[in-house]
Amino acid sequence: MKINNHNLQNKKKIITIMSSLFVIISLIATYPYANRYYENSTITTSTTKNSPNLINYSSPSQYEIQDGSATKNSSINNSQSNNTTVTTDTTKSSTRMIITALSQNGSTLQIRVQINTIEDTGVCTLTLLKSGSNSVEKSVSSQTLANTSTCKGFDIPTTELSPGTWQATITYDSSKHSGSIAKEVVIN
Repeated sequence: MKINNHNLQNKKKIITIMSSLFVIISLIATYPYANRYYENSTITTSTTKNSPNLINYSSPSQYEIQDGSATKNSSINNSQSNNTTVTTDTTKSSTRMIITALSQNGSTLQIRVQINTIEDTGVCTLTLLKSGSNSVEKSVSSQTLANTSTCKGFDIPTTELSPGTWQATITYDSSKHSGSIAKEVVIN
């Protein structure tokens, strides 16, 4: 009986030692993670030699200056009361447009366009032309994104279009910018 009691005491010692080691190893393993969390929560202004420069300190381009002025004027116009007259430049700058999607998805022709300016006051007009068919014209407003604007999207039922090759022309017009882009699309 004494031998069994001795074995039981040895097992208890081993379990206690193993549990203590597990706790110590767990604390040692989590220290770097906890230390990293607290280091990242402090604000530091130093940079290392190899860190990339994330801020562009170069002079703004003419395009960036024009867009900044247009956005500023739009903001001023929206915040002015009706009693105040604001004079604005009536000349329009040409803006670049990119067709980001042009595809037939089932019974819908979907067209998406990015506008290389930041403003939400413009109108996008889609004109679809095909020889021997009636033209189709749709208009949507623009919407501002972080660095560009987009047309809100064109979803045209293919029941309005006969099968074949159509010329899709999208124009953009606002008080400050205008642009146009065209591409052929095949309707099945």
